[in-house]
Amino acid sequence: MSGILIAEDEARISSFIEKGLRAAGYSSHVVANGGDALDFASTGSFDSVLAVSGTPVIAAATRTKVNDLVAKLGDADWAKREAATKALQELGGVAKQPLAEALAATSDPEVKMRLEKLIEVLP
Repeated sequence: MSGILIAEDEARISSFIEKGLRAAGYSSHVVANGGDALDFASTGSFDSVLAVSGTPVIAAATRTKVNDLVAKLGDADWAKREAATKALQELGGVAKQPLAEALAATSDPEVKMRLEKLIEVLP
């Protein structure tokens, strides 16, 4: 049996793919984003990786960095908020998905405003 890593963020699609592969005699493992796919693929436990187009790719270390910077967007120190905003903008499009998740989770008006502006300008 060959091991196939499936990177797909929509559960319905990944389930469909996984069932088809299982019926064909393959074992598989599903991850919901490209960052996790990179982490799992680096273990060498898989013969193939199936990355579905559009699956967000963000490494765990980058996600942690984005989360740390998002936390600083609400800092009492204006200079820290500005520095975090600039650092997030410099990360570019890779930060867009976790920023959208943070926007959905925050109730802080300052953080919300900064996240909305960042999401608007990121590719």
